[in-house]
Amino acid sequence: LDRGVLKLIKTHMQVLEAHPWSFHASGALLSLLTICCDAIIAPPLSAASASGGGGDPSERQLIACMTFLRSVLTCGAYKGKTSTGRTVDAGSEADAPVVALAAQAQATLTEFWAPPRLTALCTALVQHMALTQRDLEEWQASPEEYFHACDAAAWQERANVCAESLLLTLLPAHRQLLCP
Repeated sequence: LDRGVLKLIKTHMQVLEAHPWSFHASGALLSLLTICCDAIIAPPLSAASASGGGGDPSERQLIACMTFLRSVLTCGAYKGKTSTGRTVDAGSEADAPVVALAAQAQATLTEFWAPPRLTALCTALVQHMALTQRDLEEWQASPEEYFHACDAAAWQERANVCAESLLLTLLPAHRQLLCP
């Protein structure tokens, strides 16, 4: 069951990347945002005692949920950009459909990221950033090797590094609420 859930989340991420407008219009965006956000805020007990290396199925699901949320937050289409990355011109007649779709997606995301949910998510992310005993042992044994293991692409392999990446994506997007 854990592997099936993980594969479903990864499949939804691929659909989001390839077809963001269809993903939003179908209603899948809001449903999956809710599921992933709830999974991060109140993870199963086994995720709280995870090893820190991405091996526990609950931790892999937690990482997939954080990665999905980060993908939504960084989705260019929902920010009013074309598939080539060009920012659309609100006054352009050719860009009018993209502007309308982006406005609908932004309205959905603004409604979803209500202050209580956003605050609870950030609190949970800070808790997920705590180093495990295994992390501390790896850091003690070889600080430089540990740094490189957590650097760059490793943010999708460790829950604490993934939580940090998601938090760093949330902070600029919601500065007024999260950065007093």
